Amino acid sequence: MLQHHPSHPHGFTLLEMTILITVIGFVIGGIQAGKHLIRVAKLQAVMSDAEAYAKAIQQFKDKYNYLPGDMPTAQTFWGTSSNGCPNSNTSTTLQIATCSGDGNGQIYFNTGDITYSCEEYWLWQQLADAGMISGTYSGAMAPINGYTTCKLGNTQTAAVNINVPGSKIAGAGYMVAYWGQGAFGAAGTFGNPLPNQLGGYNFIIFSMPATAAAPTIGMWGRGDSSGAISGMDSFAIDEKIDDGLPGSGVVLSSELVMQAGANSHCVMALASATTTYAATNTVALCSLVFNYGL
Repeated sequence: MLQHHPSHPHGFTLLEMTILITVIGFVIGGIQAGKHLIRVAKLQAVMSDAEAYAKAIQQFKDKYNYLPGDMPTAQTFWGTSSNGCPNSNTSTTLQIATCSGDGNGQIYFNTGDITYSCEEYWLWQQLADAGMISGTYSGAMAPINGYTTCKLGNTQTAAVNINVPGSKIAGAGYMVAYWGQGAFGAAGTFGNPLPNQLGGYNFIIFSMPATAAAPTIGMWGRGDSSGAISGMDSFAIDEKIDDGLPGSGVVLSSELVMQAGANSHCVMALASATTTYAATNTVALCSLVFNYGL
């Protein structure tokens, strides 16, 4: 008569353990590689967006003879905004009707004439109205932080996909603002080390809108309480399409341009126009400014 002996469990052999560890390593490596590729794709989208918006703004100017947002006859083309013109009320209603700018070639945000300080939001609305970018925008301040005018609220009243376009990086978006000769510009103003010749242009700003944690910083970013990307990301973008330096060329660090009195997470030296990026920092507290000579 046959007798059945119970089988005894046995552990993994050395070969089996080696195979298992190798497989786990491949899985973990694949996940990390996948995350890296996703991040690279998002940063590439930031570069593409900034260039595309610069081209759209220039095309608008070529067609209408004025910058979008600054166009003094915009209401004739697209109607008058229900939010009130020229200093629009707060609103999240998306609409085609807009407000006319003053035609001086400068997209105000918190400098210059308070009457036209909402040009920063009319710009995106009018680009969309002209079919040069996709979407529809409010052309007005978002009801954030209790501001009642664009002059006072400036970049603190931006809301992604409401009055400014969003980005592939969650929560981040784009604004345009004029940097005048000497606007924040003399060395020592906000500790800004960059020379005045960087002024006189409308910059495309990539950043994170104001939040409850950083209600007064807005989309200029500062490096201590708001931002969309890290110093490492900033360097990767700048090196890819420009000179790799935060204080020169097309791509600039907002932290260096705007508020050198902040805690540095984005550049190595706040008071130096020749500093380098904090290229090993992975904390997302940085913003970029693109100077395409608009």
